[in-house]
Amino acid sequence: MSKKRSSFLRSIPMASSRKLLMIGLLFLINPNIIAANEALKLSVINIGKPLGYKENGQAAGIYFDIMKEIESLTGFTFKIQAHPFKRMSGLLKMGEIDCSIFFTSEQRKSTYLQVAKVVGRSVILVTQPDIQINTLSDIYGKDIGYVSGAHYGAKFDDNTNFTKHPVENYENGLRMLKLKRIDGFVGGKEWIDMQYTYAANQYITLQTKEAWLQCSKESKAIQQTPSIINTLKKAVNKLHHSDPNLDKIIEIHRNHLPNYAPNTMSPQP
Repeated sequence: MSKKRSSFLRSIPMASSRKLLMIGLLFLINPNIIAANEALKLSVINIGKPLGYKENGQAAGIYFDIMKEIESLTGFTFKIQAHPFKRMSGLLKMGEIDCSIFFTSEQRKSTYLQVAKVVGRSVILVTQPDIQINTLSDIYGKDIGYVSGAHYGAKFDDNTNFTKHPVENYENGLRMLKLKRIDGFVGGKEWIDMQYTYAANQYITLQTKEAWLQCSKESKAIQQTPSIINTLKKAVNKLHHSDPNLDKIIEIHRNHLPNYAPNTMSPQP
């Protein structure tokens, strides 16, 4: 060792050397520790109460509450904001936000990192009172609203026999339906039930979809600390329970929707 290098090493105070050594050891034991000290940026889709919305300028709703539970289980710090769906998906693709909870699909499985299933939801198409519907062909030639950027499967997304009218959120879409500015609206059954009354011959179930915690492939935090994904996955799966009375996801839903009846909730491996 050269005299110059030896002199430099001797000049480092012992306390500082110990501190650097401890930081290195802590990182080797738990690689998430550095990530936990930096906020992960999460987005709540702002599609209306009670799922996701803004209250006094802050994110709120079912997905916000679920994110707070995940934050508590991981020890990470989350910075949670609310964005319209289309804005959220754009930010997620660019890595400007790290994660969000929203419906997955075959296309999204290749676009985003699939972390864990959060909840299953029935997607329905509901119509005006004077329009009866048994199959999609009953709305051919009609104007159907949907949340901008959302996907509801090929039989809806690729169907050109009716006009699709994008809206920002459920509240706007269902208001337009009540005012007869559109003929029908597609979305999650729980949220439609809260804001719109319809008869048995006024809706059809399109499919059951799964909302997953999905993260950006361009996230700098995840690229630097890939183990974040596994930590998030374990946290989401801890929220599920075989006993519905002990399932945290169901509890959060019932805090907002007292009559909430869950679809299949089993977590993915």
